[in-house]
Amino acid sequence: MKKDTLNSMERILNTLSHKKVDRIPFILTLTHHGAKELNLSIKDYYANPVNVIKGQKILQNKYQHDAVMGANYFAFEIEAFGGDVIYFADGPPNTGLPPLADKELINSLEIPSFEHIESYQNTLQVIKGLKSEYSDTMPIIGGVLSPFSIPITQMGFDKYIELLYNSPDEFQTLMHINIEYCKKWANAQLAAGATFIVYFDPMSSTDMIPREMYLKLGYDVAKETFAGFDGPFAIHYASGRTTNTFNDVSSLNPIVIGVSTQDDVKELIQKYPNGPSILGNLSGINMVNWTKEDAMDHVKNLINIVKPYGRTIIADNHGEIPYAVPNVVMEGISKAIDLYGRYD
Repeated sequence: MKKDTLNSMERILNTLSHKKVDRIPFILTLTHHGAKELNLSIKDYYANPVNVIKGQKILQNKYQHDAVMGANYFAFEIEAFGGDVIYFADGPPNTGLPPLADKELINSLEIPSFEHIESYQNTLQVIKGLKSEYSDTMPIIGGVLSPFSIPITQMGFDKYIELLYNSPDEFQTLMHINIEYCKKWANAQLAAGATFIVYFDPMSSTDMIPREMYLKLGYDVAKETFAGFDGPFAIHYASGRTTNTFNDVSSLNPIVIGVSTQDDVKELIQKYPNGPSILGNLSGINMVNWTKEDAMDHVKNLINIVKPYGRTIIADNHGEIPYAVPNVVMEGISKAIDLYGRYD
């Protein structure tokens, strides 16, 4: 691998500022993959922040990507609202039964506290440990589920859709609680050392709701939430298409916007030359069946599209690479970046 002239923090910040870089940056969103490296179950891996810190260091050293993951899974956010987390042997933890399945429960809901919930404190310890390890040379990614999207896990998707269309008062009550919670949790991560917060908001994609509904509901929720953040943020639709609302969310001043495999990256870059940088857009699902050569070909093709413009961080399009993706795929991505992603 050729020697880099910038460290990862410099490379990412230059890209976000539309400045020159030595090579195109890339982020491998390897969350629970550290468990494989340490020969631990996913549940045991997340039980101790030391494991996660160690896993992130091993993965970054192995693949030389340009950020480490401080927020490693998001299902635990349901715990603050009384929900449960279910662990799996070969995939990310997920949420159990929705704690607010009856919309009447919203009226008695209070802004939750997470100071004494172990999973939250473990995440903050991971961020602090990574900050201690890398100082200001490596971006540390924090993350939150958006106030507009977390009701999918709080209520269940069907009940949440009904709330959106039929219960404006309960919707506003729930958004107020979720916004205050989200600001508090994002700022706790920033205070612990996260470089920026990824605001995961799949419900706002036009794959989920019409743009008109997003502008009426989700946009204002995001605007109010970001006004309370103490640091920079990215907007990510977690595989949802961004094209139809790219200009709308750009006005919220994110440092970067995640794009789907169904988004045309070249079109977005050309149409919005002064817009935010772009993160994406390799298919994590397809990666499961890629060979090392497939990975190199896909990354080379994406580099050929974005290299003349800069502004792009290459990553998967979901925000989490599946556990089943073999190591040779990550090796192929890293090698392709080194071979084809450098600037003269």
